[in-house]
Amino acid sequence: MAKLVYSGLVLLVLLLPSDLRAACLSSIPFNTVVTDSWEANCPSEHRADRYAKYYTFTLSSSQEVTIDLQSSTDTYLFLLSGSNQTGTILEQDDDSGTNRNSRIVRTLSPGTYTAEVTTFAPLATGEFTISVNLNDQTSGICSGPIEKNTSLSDAWRPGCLSEHRADRYARYYTFTLLGTHEVTIRLESSVDTYLFLLEGSNRNGSVLAEDNDSGRYTDSRMVRTLPAGTYTIEATTVPNQTIGAFLVSVSASTCSDCPFQINAGVNDAWFSATTSGQGFTMIVFPEIKQMFVTWFTFDTERPPEDVTAILGDPGHRWLTAQGPYDGDTATLTIYSTEGGVFDSAEPATSTDQSGDGTLTLKFADCTEALAIYEITSLNMSGEIPLERIVHDNLPLCEVLSNP
Repeated sequence: MAKLVYSGLVLLVLLLPSDLRAACLSSIPFNTVVTDSWEANCPSEHRADRYAKYYTFTLSSSQEVTIDLQSSTDTYLFLLSGSNQTGTILEQDDDSGTNRNSRIVRTLSPGTYTAEVTTFAPLATGEFTISVNLNDQTSGICSGPIEKNTSLSDAWRPGCLSEHRADRYARYYTFTLLGTHEVTIRLESSVDTYLFLLEGSNRNGSVLAEDNDSGRYTDSRMVRTLPAGTYTIEATTVPNQTIGAFLVSVSASTCSDCPFQINAGVNDAWFSATTSGQGFTMIVFPEIKQMFVTWFTFDTERPPEDVTAILGDPGHRWLTAQGPYDGDTATLTIYSTEGGVFDSAEPATSTDQSGDGTLTLKFADCTEALAIYEITSLNMSGEIPLERIVHDNLPLCEVLSNP
């Protein structure tokens, strides 16, 4: 019986009118999901006793392409060279997609290609979807800017893939804060949504937060206090390979109750008015979240009156400190350097890289801070209230900390 069926299909192919055979072949636009069905008058050229449909597409340049075939019927997929059903097989796939669906991912040279969409089982019918997606994850079609306090309507589509949830489509939106804000991000859709907040201006940034259903129904929502910087939203879905429309919005309000955020406007000379003649010079490196401090001070006791120095005061001392900061607080390691001579490479100086205690700087705002120190070698600790010596950088600090 199988031989009779097969013979009948071969005869049907030989006798199939050219216009009827052409009805089994059509072009497919990129990044678009096409719904179709298998029919008895469209046989497969490459799997006996199967029905098939054929979809052609043309590339003008070398491109990575993902072809997705999905159906409740077990699928089978061929990639052929040329613009018709009889091209050379370049690749074939059964179950590389989700469930029993088929997927081919391949970098192709410029030219015309055909996807043959067929089934695993003989003489199977049913509805299917097919998409040919250009995997240009750097192109503008997948990402763009979003302004504060605005909403954008968009849609998930093949060709824009999620970096953080496998087999999902995604869109990316970048925004920049000049100072600390309380930020609310919403992602709303009839599709079950999933939301990521990423550090930096691209889709590969570190995940700062993620949310599934904190909004209404299955919508996503997150509220975060963010310092000055650039951030990226990844808007994606809970279900696999799902298309559909959505609304994304970013609301940012000035955060009057937020703690001060250390920023480049802190760069300046600071001192305590009660100990004039000694103090700190601070340098902030926002790109690496590090702070460097020089501490000009004196020895813990005055040297005897007969002790003199060739240059400066014999009791003068200086220390350095460096380390990371977060929010309003910098936690620095104190270093003491010794053995040198003024403006000379010899003798060489030495610095104990293990440090000699800690210096914690806690800022109340752009004009006031508290230095909390612990010096290991002296078994000493204490606090020094600080203020700026000059206010040249004060406007910048205020803009960056909370505009």
